Amino acid sequence: MNGLYKIIILWVFFGANVFAEEPIELDKTYSIQPTPNWVTQQEIPKKTNQNGNYGVTYYLLERQLDFGSESQDYFRLVYSIDQKEALVDNSQVIINYNPSFQELEVHHVNVIRNGNIVNRLTLKDITVAQSEDTEESLMLTGKATASTQIKGLQVDDIVDFSYTIKGQNPIFEGKTFFRQNLGWSSPIEKLFVKAVSDKSLQIKTTAYPEKLKTEKQGGRYHYSLSVDNVATKKSLDGIPNRILYFPYIQGSEFDSWEEVVEWALPHYQDKFQLNSSLLSIADGWKQTFPDDLESQVTAAIQYVQDDIRYFGIELGVNSHKPHHPNTVFDRKYGDCKDKTVMLVALLKELGVTAYPALVSTDLNSGFEQMLPSPGVFDHVIVGIKYDDKYYFVDPTKSAQRGSLNSISLLPFEKVLIIDSELEQGIVEIPQHSYDHKIHIEEQFKVSSMSEPASYLISSTYYGVEADRIRSWYKVNSESVIQDNYYNFYKKIYPTLKINEGIDISDDENLNVIIIKESYLVPSLWSFGSNHYYSDFSSYEMKNHIYYPERPERKAALAIPFPKDVTHHIKVELPNTFTLDTEKDTKKISHEDFSFKRSVAIQKNSMDLNFDYKVHDKEVDVEKLPSYYESLLELQNNLNYRLVFPANKSQQKQQRKKRLQNLIKG
Repeated sequence: MNGLYKIIILWVFFGANVFAEEPIELDKTYSIQPTPNWVTQQEIPKKTNQNGNYGVTYYLLERQLDFGSESQDYFRLVYSIDQKEALVDNSQVIINYNPSFQELEVHHVNVIRNGNIVNRLTLKDITVAQSEDTEESLMLTGKATASTQIKGLQVDDIVDFSYTIKGQNPIFEGKTFFRQNLGWSSPIEKLFVKAVSDKSLQIKTTAYPEKLKTEKQGGRYHYSLSVDNVATKKSLDGIPNRILYFPYIQGSEFDSWEEVVEWALPHYQDKFQLNSSLLSIADGWKQTFPDDLESQVTAAIQYVQDDIRYFGIELGVNSHKPHHPNTVFDRKYGDCKDKTVMLVALLKELGVTAYPALVSTDLNSGFEQMLPSPGVFDHVIVGIKYDDKYYFVDPTKSAQRGSLNSISLLPFEKVLIIDSELEQGIVEIPQHSYDHKIHIEEQFKVSSMSEPASYLISSTYYGVEADRIRSWYKVNSESVIQDNYYNFYKKIYPTLKINEGIDISDDENLNVIIIKESYLVPSLWSFGSNHYYSDFSSYEMKNHIYYPERPERKAALAIPFPKDVTHHIKVELPNTFTLDTEKDTKKISHEDFSFKRSVAIQKNSMDLNFDYKVHDKEVDVEKLPSYYESLLELQNNLNYRLVFPANKSQQKQQRKKRLQNLIKG
């Protein structure tokens, strides 16, 4: 259960990403206090045999919440160190909170050894520091991290610590909602979850519904769930986002998604008055494309995506409230909210209907299975109504080109549109016919067996794939790109030499990128007893085929989609060569993908073609056995060995070369 400890102790209320504008004295935001009276005390259970060999035994995990006049989030974890290897990762308590509106109360950090309880908590041992990592996340949130080392910890010791985080993000205006996992990849002896609220909450649990207790005490609503011997749930790769794999309990005072829209409207639907600079930019698009509204729209999208840098300063209420477009323009940067409201405002200036739309990068379309609440969403994009059709774009992406119909929004499938006039806020994103092809042309020209082979490569990327390549090469120098490609092919052909520099052509109107490379391969051929041979492979196919870590599973498998990859390899030998004529085609068909390999060998040339297409975004459980079988068959057909006989002179020359190598060696 390495990682569970770290994940659990980072739990805070939803919406903790805010920071006050005024400097905060961190040492005044935390203290040592006794356990609050409202907390229901739990006894540490006895160890059972279910834990197995995890290095750590988790006895008790508690999360208790009180949504009163001051929101409080209590957490407790009790675990034992069973192996010395577990000491390093489990000898520190780490707690994240946001000091701009939260206070941290640490209650105890105890070590139980041979039945004796030893206090390991003093105020001087607690260290609190700002915990920003702007380089990696491109976000400035104002969070702080409190930590304390557990001194003298030994194998067989039991660690027992608890704390409470007080305060809720004011952007939620006292609204109540929470979510708590009920399953992990390691077992827990006992799990206890409780929520107390002045208001009646909707409660949903996807596990242990029979153990959920609901009662009203002193005018307040109490919801609790106590589970003994919490079973493990093994992690799986490739779980579709729509599947909420790990069980959870959720509570919310929001009765509908319309109420979530009502909460968001004041923050996103302000009547933003654009400054003269932004109005001038919009007027420029109108003048450049006077009779082409779609070109005006795509110009606005590209401006916000490419000219406004993605960086979020989520300070104060701006964790969920966007900055004014004029502020974003002056700064030339913004997060998803900032870039969204700027694009919406610019599109409205062009006379185009546009809306902010909330999405979940974690749950994707699965958010609709959750109880309504703002905490379900972690990203916002733009919905555009143009020519009686809906289009959706992500303003945080960059380097997207082509027509409005071709701009991709993978992988999102459903959104919650922030607009009061729409009858239904949840909208399914239309799956337009995005171009996503990749075509590779490789050409080997062999003048003689003693000379290096000419190796030419032309890689063509269309639509979505062109966007991906463009966003990469725009931020890298030509030499870096050249080295990247060269090092890739050198792994295939160790003696590879660069013949001519890399050439990149980018047709932004058609959204097509062509990358051309030119190399020499001195040692393309290997010699057998009386023949030459060389192996040719579709490396491009290998890069796009997904092989799951666990073939045996009880959940659907998400696969990269869409995919449309073709790869043509042409080998030309001198006219003096005569190859055995051959024509062969291998087809592999499955409901979720199709593959074809064709070989055509003539007198002195070979054409090798590969074609791979993915038809769906996931494989159903019942289809997995046939999918794996077809995948293995595909894997066995990604290579081809070209063999042709050596003449007597060549055989003699190769024997002489081998003898010389033996003498040298």
